[in-house]
Amino acid sequence: MDKAWAIVQREFWHILSLAVASTVVNLLTSSIRNRSSRSRNAATGLIGGAIGSLLETVWTEASYLILPAMMIEDANLVTGVKRATYIAKNNLLLITVSTVGVKWITGLISFVLSLIGLMIGVGAGIGIISVTSSSTAGIIIGIALGAILFFIFVMVASVISSYTMTAYNTCLFLWARDVEKAQAQGRSMQVAAPAPLAAVLG
Repeated sequence: MDKAWAIVQREFWHILSLAVASTVVNLLTSSIRNRSSRSRNAATGLIGGAIGSLLETVWTEASYLILPAMMIEDANLVTGVKRATYIAKNNLLLITVSTVGVKWITGLISFVLSLIGLMIGVGAGIGIISVTSSSTAGIIIGIALGAILFFIFVMVASVISSYTMTAYNTCLFLWARDVEKAQAQGRSMQVAAPAPLAAVLG
């Protein structure tokens, strides 16, 4: 954590610029969607919504590669965007297929954990309400406890999803960088993917 925090402090302004850019993109996509939803032309509304969703998806995927470029190569936002674009162009199929797979897995994990949290929360809440004979205090405590338990599971699911996507794309970035180095040195040998990435790719 000490090493990680030192890097975060070193790259603080770069990370801040990425956060600002992400905010601008979110505002832009929200504006496009709002205009599309207010449009009286159905086709225009669908196209606008699709453009907004596409822009948001592209930027989200790009940011997963921009952040490792900033943290590992001390790149600013512009350089990070260039690095992410270059890596995506040369590994488009891998990024597309594997990202969909990782999203599917993290989505499944989030769904299962949220469902478990909902069942436990509802069960605990109903249990407390029953024990207290549906008193006002018992209902309040039961609902509050059930909600807390549910949101704990949702939070854990969110942390797992964020960590998995960040770790996966960091490994992908490192692998792409090692392949670039091997090509620059004229080595024809296949560069092994980092262990977590290799496990995902089989």
